[in-house]
Amino acid sequence: MTEPVTIALSGADLAELRAWAETSERDLESLLQEAVQEYLQRGRAWIADTRKAEASPFHDLARLEAELRARRAHPRRA
Repeated sequence: MTEPVTIALSGADLAELRAWAETSERDLESLLQEAVQEYLQRGRAWIADTRKAEASPFHDLARLEAELRARRAHPRRA
């Protein structure tokens, strides 16, 4: 089930997305939907990584923070 939501974007961000939509074969709404889904997936992955690390018997906050920073810097890294 999907539900429509309203989001606010800066004029510059909206102009950039519209230009991107004009040069792609997709409409603005589908590009926004994809961006939101990607954001949610990254958020879920971060939460899962954090929970996994916290459950580890070797949990070390400084090491966890360094690892999560590295993963955010390289989001495709497994």
